[in-house]
Amino acid sequence: MVAGRTLGIASRLRSHTSLAIDGHTPGLLVDVWTFHNQDCFLPLDFQGNPQGEYKLFFSLGVNGVFNHYPDTAGYHSTFQW
Repeated sequence: MVAGRTLGIASRLRSHTSLAIDGHTPGLLVDVWTFHNQDCFLPLDFQGNPQGEYKLFFSLGVNGVFNHYPDTAGYHSTFQW
């Protein structure tokens, strides 16, 4: 999945790929980075709704995220310690 900005131009999300599923096949955990809450960093699909971006990535099988807003990401994570 590719999102966000290319050369400073905001864009929409493209179709998701099997990257997370493929990573899990050999037993790996899949973490992605860097998530932000500000609209200037969000893809157009999630302007004003950063929680939706986290929810989408976790629903696609991502295990964890690196971000600047752990309270936002943690709300949508299903990972159990």
